[in-house]
Amino acid sequence: MNFDWNRVRTAKWPIVAVLVAFTFGVAVGRSFQRAPAQPLAAASAASTSASPFQAPIQRGEEAQAITEEGGLTEVTQATQKMPPVSTEELMGRIKLAVESGKTPPNVFGTIAYSLTKENASEVMGFVAALPRRPVRDTLRQVLMSHWAEIDPAAAVSYVEAVPDSKTQVNLIRSVMAQWARQDLAQATAWAQQQPAGPVRDQALRNVAVAMAEADPRGALSLLQTVPGGRANDGTYMLIFHHWAGREPAAAAAGLDQVPAGRGRDSAVRTVVGEWARTDASAALSWANSLTPGQTRDRAVQSVISTAAEKDPAGAAAMALAVPDGGARSGAVNAVAQQWARLDPRGALNWIKTLPESDSVREALRNILSQWVRTEPTAAAQYIAALPPGEAQTSAANAIAGDLAGNDPKSAVAWAEGLPAGPARENALRSIVVKWSESDANSAADYALKNSKPGDRSNQLDSVLGRWMQTDGDAALAWLDKLTDKNIHDQLVPRIIGTLADHDPQQASKLVAQLPPSDAPSNAAANLASQWARQDSDAASKWAAALPQGKARDRAFSGVANSWAQNDSAGAAKWLDGLPAGSSRDSAVGSYAQSMASSDPQTAIRWIETIASPEQRDMQLYSTLRRWQRSDPGAATSWVNNSSLPEDVKARLLRSKY
Repeated sequence: MNFDWNRVRTAKWPIVAVLVAFTFGVAVGRSFQRAPAQPLAAASAASTSASPFQAPIQRGEEAQAITEEGGLTEVTQATQKMPPVSTEELMGRIKLAVESGKTPPNVFGTIAYSLTKENASEVMGFVAALPRRPVRDTLRQVLMSHWAEIDPAAAVSYVEAVPDSKTQVNLIRSVMAQWARQDLAQATAWAQQQPAGPVRDQALRNVAVAMAEADPRGALSLLQTVPGGRANDGTYMLIFHHWAGREPAAAAAGLDQVPAGRGRDSAVRTVVGEWARTDASAALSWANSLTPGQTRDRAVQSVISTAAEKDPAGAAAMALAVPDGGARSGAVNAVAQQWARLDPRGALNWIKTLPESDSVREALRNILSQWVRTEPTAAAQYIAALPPGEAQTSAANAIAGDLAGNDPKSAVAWAEGLPAGPARENALRSIVVKWSESDANSAADYALKNSKPGDRSNQLDSVLGRWMQTDGDAALAWLDKLTDKNIHDQLVPRIIGTLADHDPQQASKLVAQLPPSDAPSNAAANLASQWARQDSDAASKWAAALPQGKARDRAFSGVANSWAQNDSAGAAKWLDGLPAGSSRDSAVGSYAQSMASSDPQTAIRWIETIASPEQRDMQLYSTLRRWQRSDPGAATSWVNNSSLPEDVKARLLRSKY
């Protein structure tokens, strides 16, 4: 299938997000989403030669190409050349990626060329048994997609045998996107034969997307047989993306068949954006014929933004013809963004002719963000020459990060040359954070020695947060060398939060370093909650090993809350085995609150086992109030038939909810 990535890349980031999510699901979508690549004009020779900043190097095609079905099916050329490895080696690399919490690019190339019909089932079983973590789920989706590409029948059979319905839905998304592309008829027949439910619905959505390229009308008819409400929104967008690319007027007429809501609004913007590529005037006329409101305003902005890709001056005239209000502001900003990609100086000259307003200032920030990528010195000099005030502060914020990405030390020197005030402080803050991506040690040293006391902990927090993800040992070594105990004690709880996601064992060691205060209990609660999402058993054992006290109680509460969300039966079994005491009371209270919305009677039965009268009454009152809001009749009946004291019954029945 041929797909024009440039059409999507320039102005259709919502479509990109839907495309990515459609094959691999939300977890993978979050892993792979990135900002659209921008075309960069070459900087002038004079500016480049005189500049301490180096103009950024234009990147080639992104590491992944997105197909119409929404899958990340290609990786960089270098990754594609990864040689196949043995099944044992493949599983070892996957395990290492899951344990480290990182997905190096070569892992995807290894999967693509090492997964075979013969080993796919074994590898999938191995991955399913690994601890449940975001990276594991990502790799599982990728494996499923590749398996479906080489053996769709076996991949489907595997999914059918998965006992958990939620996992089935996520995996069938990966399978159907590939299968429907290879054999639409068989994939459609299989999907339609499935019993009613989430798996069938998701399979039909993927089939509809594959069908849309050749038969968008048929795809629309098929989707209308799928229940799901907002779950269908992304599919509508993709169908109309295909349709409008060939028959924009017919696609616009077909929008009447889409239920009102976010899905229709997105489809409208998709249609007019595609239409504007071939006939901006007709697209704008149709957009203006819509009922006044947010949908029409966004449609008009979409037309003007698309028109500005080829004719920014003409699009600027369209924008200024829009009546005053939010729609005009959005249109002006859209033109500024597109114009700045082609000619930032021309965009800047245009924006200067407009009356001062919040929308014009926002447009100016966007222009400067583009300009600094091609002519960093010129953009920096322009901002330095602005009079101190809101405009300079906003402009400095817009370019500081990009300057630091090219040459952080020169960026710091530029920011330090700004007049004292918000513009200087905000610019330095942005530069330090960006600097930490390339040289965290130097960025941390600068923030420690040069930032204002009020900004120091925030800057260091940002720097160390990034550093922990790339080189945790080095970051912790730097932290251990701090001689200022106050700063050290402020940073440790935040570092614990960063570590909890990918190295809870290391995070648990830092909890013991916290000074006596509320910090240990807050950190213990957060760590336990995050750890339990990955490994409830390990988190519960760590919490049980803590000394008696507030931190232990809060940790038990965190474990119970996360465990109940992932596996309420498992959490209940754990609670049954806990000895009486304040830690158990905290855990039971947290578990009950997690269950209160879905099963208030079970929540109350657990609350009645809390030993502390004060905590028991507080939890009972809170749960009953929530129950009253969701089902007043059932809650009132329970209160009347309960063994609660009469004065408590009366107070509960009189309460407003």
